[in-house]
Amino acid sequence: MDNYESLRQRAIMLPLPPNYESLQTSPQSQCPIFVSLPPEIRRLIWIKCLGGLRVPLSFSDQYRCDRLCSHGGLAGSSPLCNQTYRPKVKKRIEHRLLPVLLTCQRVYSEAIGILYSCNVFGLPDTKYLLDLPKLLIPPHFNAIRSLNFTLRLQKKCPILIEALSKHDRDQLRISWASRWTNIALMEGLCELHVQITAPNDVRAAWIREQISLLEPLKAITRPKVFVFTLPYLDPAENESFLQELPCQIRRARKTIYG
Repeated sequence: MDNYESLRQRAIMLPLPPNYESLQTSPQSQCPIFVSLPPEIRRLIWIKCLGGLRVPLSFSDQYRCDRLCSHGGLAGSSPLCNQTYRPKVKKRIEHRLLPVLLTCQRVYSEAIGILYSCNVFGLPDTKYLLDLPKLLIPPHFNAIRSLNFTLRLQKKCPILIEALSKHDRDQLRISWASRWTNIALMEGLCELHVQITAPNDVRAAWIREQISLLEPLKAITRPKVFVFTLPYLDPAENESFLQELPCQIRRARKTIYG
């Protein structure tokens, strides 16, 4: 079992319920932040410490994935962040998120929702979409409000290969559709930006498969802002189908690579 698969079996600390003070938890009466400040002020502090950032959703057993995107960090600086996050690169990052949350159970319970609801999350690898509902407990999964990611289609991308057996093609389509189904399940998602990049030599394959690949997007109806960027500038075929999708369609101004 690799590290990614083992994450499903790792114990997760659940947030305390609203009536957490009735549990056997220290009230932190010695801490001025809890004694002197009302919950509304504390919430502003947690937002200042944990919010307004661009955070890559990456999972690893070896390194804590609390590192911020080095592409700038601040949400809203760019509609998409193409910075790839590699957990195994031991690079010193000044701003870490977990120390605040790990201060004590009460801080964690009050602030963990801020981490998920007040940041823009990115995905360095879309394979995480397949198991995201299992890797995050439901309150955290449903608290995510903003998600940005890029799908990079290569020349040998299996889902674009025409000479596949029916069984293999069906399995690939199930896996592909599951990614979008999981996004549709995110109850708190308000903003979604997706960009497809591809080299010029897969344009014909993309147009051929476009309807079947984009059909699952129709299930994503919750985001108030849903922007989907196609890989090619010139208008593609199936224009009437694209107009039926629940998103704003954009086209790349130029081929991203290739």
